[in-house]
Amino acid sequence: MTATGETPVHMLDGVITLRPSPGEERQTTVVAARAGHFSADLPVGSYAVTGTTSPAYGGSVTCAAAQLLRVVAHEDNQVDVDCQIP
Repeated sequence: MTATGETPVHMLDGVITLRPSPGEERQTTVVAARAGHFSADLPVGSYAVTGTTSPAYGGSVTCAAAQLLRVVAHEDNQVDVDCQIP
């Protein structure tokens, strides 16, 4: 998870939620480490990804990835979650 805006980009810790398409399995929640990285084992499908920053940054901010994460079998998949921190 990254913070962007008028200031330089910073990697942040927080909670990442991956929500599958309607009718699919339940959502998955993982923790993004201080360096902003996270991983999750997910079944093939499309996921809406949101991040919520740690309250340590002046309050929690929830933000979303710009596009759906499309998980493909036997491939590493990546998504960026950019947050505007006031």
